[in-house]
Amino acid sequence: DKIRCTPRQFVRDWSADGEEERKQCYKPITDALLSYYSHYPEDQRYHLRVLIPGAGLGRLVYDVAKLGFSAQGCEFSYQMLIASNYILNYAPGKESLAIHPWVLSSSNVWDAQAQQLKQVLVPDDLPGGLSPNVDFSMVAGDFLEVYRQQQGEWNCVATSFFVDTASNIVQYVEHIQSLLVDGGIWINLGPLLYHYTDAPDVDSTELSYAEFRSVILHY
Repeated sequence: DKIRCTPRQFVRDWSADGEEERKQCYKPITDALLSYYSHYPEDQRYHLRVLIPGAGLGRLVYDVAKLGFSAQGCEFSYQMLIASNYILNYAPGKESLAIHPWVLSSSNVWDAQAQQLKQVLVPDDLPGGLSPNVDFSMVAGDFLEVYRQQQGEWNCVATSFFVDTASNIVQYVEHIQSLLVDGGIWINLGPLLYHYTDAPDVDSTELSYAEFRSVILHY
């Protein structure tokens, strides 16, 4: 399932077909980032460090870096790391790769020719051309472990459809708060569809939005 999911992630993150979805889940984050740091000259934004855990295929990280901010993505999934490494570093050209993301999906298909066999071209934007001062990178590992020793080192933590991947969402809030510099900002977008709800061997802490907001305000 994880391998089948990766080509579909390419559609959202790196194709023209996914542009509308990216406007809904990524643009509010980049807009908030630009608004909060509107007093910074564009050629000085590289001094601001933005951390994006749960970076997936790296599109949000790349979009933030294109705006001039130094950006680092963190991803745990091996499949996502391999795929993001390829698209960010080895893609031969714009829309040079043809994929068929739904060819193995036969459930709930209205028109196989139009949908199941549909070809999608990636990437819609060839990574590159960043300012030489911008620090752009991806890191492999668990968010809580990788950044254990980086208290107060990040100007912004941006999370998109990420916080509900925690078995204990309070730990994420605590950790994010510890990573931010004084006056830093956390930008979050996404639901609370807790990933470990049905996992019998995981003790999942599942807060309502009101409870989650209360925890955030506490920190």
